Amino acid sequence: MRREELTEKILDIKRERGWSWKHITGEIGGVSEVLIIGALLGQMKLIKPLAKKAAALFGLSEAEERMLNEVPYRGMPMPPTDPLIYRFYEMVMVNGPAWKALIRRGTATMRPSRPIAIFKMPFHPIVLRQPSIYPS
Repeated sequence: MRREELTEKILDIKRERGWSWKHITGEIGGVSEVLIIGALLGQMKLIKPLAKKAAALFGLSEAEERMLNEVPYRGMPMPPTDPLIYRFYEMVMVNGPAWKALIRRGTATMRPSRPIAIFKMPFHPIVLRQPSIYPS
């Protein structure tokens, strides 16, 4: 089985059982809803205890459980075709050079140790953030 097939299987089970993402992330637990959903959609990996919970919830085989713990091939064709994801892409393409200049100048900080970068700019905070399990 390929990772894309596992993602489709998970989405099929989600639809068949009428589960919401909130229900799924609540059952699996862990650090972040974004991380769990991203992993189930094939863009991130789950640590072994969370992969085990996800496998039990979805009735996955041991091989499929191990696949949830592997680092996947990430990304999608560019430019994105989904309207919402395209807007994020456009935001980075338009504002990226300014963010880079601010980060290099020292008026903004970027913390790559977290799954989503955190930008803080004077008087106009842009915070794209997930709760961290790491101390700041």
